Amino acid sequence: MRSNNKALAVCFFMALIVPVVAIAAGAGEPSQDEAEKAVLGTWDMETEFQGDQMPATMTISMEDGELTGVWASQGMEMKMTNILVDGDKLSFERTMGDGGMVMTFDGTVEGDTISGKWITGMGELPCAGKRRE
Repeated sequence: MRSNNKALAVCFFMALIVPVVAIAAGAGEPSQDEAEKAVLGTWDMETEFQGDQMPATMTISMEDGELTGVWASQGMEMKMTNILVDGDKLSFERTMGDGGMVMTFDGTVEGDTISGKWITGMGELPCAGKRRE
């Protein structure tokens, strides 16, 4: 009988503790909707290129349930495509000019700051920015 009581006690304990651990493990992760909302807005960005800082404006919005974006730099506006958000990770692509070089951004959003890099056919370029107030 005593071993049955121990087994029941262990089962009871596990039934209580496992859901608590599962809830705590996911407590810090935002939902997909929250993660997508965290990237919305206008961002003042800078890309380091050959020792110079190139300013840009990145605007991300939600249209019909899809993330859309525009990257504006040096008098050009480029549509952002393949915008993906996974937790605090943000990635997207943009094409320089008609049929030009495709650049992929891979970064991390932390509150009102973003840091990452452009991955290009000519190498990687550091890029960072802040949400515009």
